[in-house]
Amino acid sequence: MQKHKFGFVIFFLVLMLSAGMVFASSAADLYSSFSTAVDEGDIDGARKYYDDLSERIVKERESGERSLEKAFRKGNRDLYHSALSTLRTLDEYEINKEQSGKLLSLIVNEDEESQLDDACWLYQNSAFYSPRLTFSYSTSSDGYSFRYSRGISTCPGDEVELPDGSDLRVNNNILGKLSGWGIVPGEIDYMPGDVIKMPLVDQTLYAVFSSEVSFFDEKTGIDDVVMDTSNGDVISVPSVIDAPEGYYFAGWYDDSTGEYLGPEVEEYTVRGNGASFVAIYKALEIQNPSAGPYKTLLTQSQHELSFDLVSVGNEDVSNIKVTVSSENESVKFITDTAYVRDIPAGRTCHISSFRFVVDGEFESGTEIPFDVVVTDSAGSSWTGSFSFEIR
Repeated sequence: MQKHKFGFVIFFLVLMLSAGMVFASSAADLYSSFSTAVDEGDIDGARKYYDDLSERIVKERESGERSLEKAFRKGNRDLYHSALSTLRTLDEYEINKEQSGKLLSLIVNEDEESQLDDACWLYQNSAFYSPRLTFSYSTSSDGYSFRYSRGISTCPGDEVELPDGSDLRVNNNILGKLSGWGIVPGEIDYMPGDVIKMPLVDQTLYAVFSSEVSFFDEKTGIDDVVMDTSNGDVISVPSVIDAPEGYYFAGWYDDSTGEYLGPEVEEYTVRGNGASFVAIYKALEIQNPSAGPYKTLLTQSQHELSFDLVSVGNEDVSNIKVTVSSENESVKFITDTAYVRDIPAGRTCHISSFRFVVDGEFESGTEIPFDVVVTDSAGSSWTGSFSFEIR
């Protein structure tokens, strides 16, 4: 019985030792297996061996760094150089340019799902595979020269948003309006702002411009385009009606040229190759009213009234007058007017210039109303109301 037990133990140890030897394949062996798989056109095998290699390199690097530190402490020059040589060898186990090319040749002939998965793996593991999508346009005439080139490199299959006119920052009078992007110059395959998938190989998209004048207003839904315009043509400017409450139409503006058409303009004379106008609006909102540090009002005590004026339009508001009042006669204002030079579009101005006293006796919880009137130099006005409770 003891003899059989001893034999079983020996068999088990041999089995474990064999498994350990397989598991502990060196980085050199794994790199050799990876290279063979690449040469044989076995993508799945190549990926498996290289992933195992990456894990093995981490372990061997940690071991080499420990040996290096140990040799340094002991002053053992031979051990130090041996460990350093091992670490340098690990740096050589990378996917080289030739292997990247062979793998890519295999990948482009796979089905789409496998293509994207394998291409992303190669993108993440090879320094020699980095597909680039380039957006390009160049022109020169009459002393004017324009060149645009921008590239992006990301994992194949990732979503990429194509540039629109604002990204190019071109002069619409000179170049016209960006109509789209083409694989071949002059032909449109994609629209500005389209989202496409990153290709597997380098690709250039060429900007295509057209002579036209456009008017766009997201508030009222105006989206008018006059195609095939020529310099000197006279076209009608859309009328803006039914603007949202609190929004004041301030005209049309082409950001690329700085051209401005006032709200009263009815016709536009085309310059050069066209223009791209966007409706501009002034709008203010009164937000976050506060009566100072108190959540409720105290009678016979001075309070500071403050709130935010938020410019929610896409045009600056200038020369602003702000007046506060209350229909409750017990509210006595020490300061009820404030002035603001301007609030740029999208910015916030905090106003805390108002002071008041509630002069009287009230039951706790009584609501005290306040009204705000805001006007600018053009006669536009905005109002707001809020209330605070008596403590």
